[in-house]
Amino acid sequence: MIIKFDKFNKFEIPELVLCNPDESEIGVITSYKNLRISPTFNAVSELSCEIYQLDDNIDSIYDYTENRRRILVQDLGYFIITDTVEVIDDTGTYKQINAVSCEYETTDRKLNYIDGTYKLYDSTNQDESLLGAIFP
Repeated sequence: MIIKFDKFNKFEIPELVLCNPDESEIGVITSYKNLRISPTFNAVSELSCEIYQLDDNIDSIYDYTENRRRILVQDLGYFIITDTVEVIDDTGTYKQINAVSCEYETTDRKLNYIDGTYKLYDSTNQDESLLGAIFP
């Protein structure tokens, strides 16, 4: 995690890219406001912002902003969208999003009962290891 500062010791606003869960890029998020990133180096980091709908683009990034998609923050990494709320007010239509860093992904794994004894990790046969069963 690299956090950049300018000459005046102010946090540089990073570029945001909306991605699919497989980390393939959908497009750059350009119309966002109130970006708040709380990076933690030993726990799950959090991100929140408002993504505005643009009037001129019918097929915009706004329409693809959904739960479980990812946001790539330049030099910080991927964040998983956990909550989206659509708001319509005087300033326009926007989605208030909350996201957490990818460490959160491990809390969402379901592990069925496994009978027997397994190695934690085996580089030659990953399917026969416990980590191979959790992260196929």
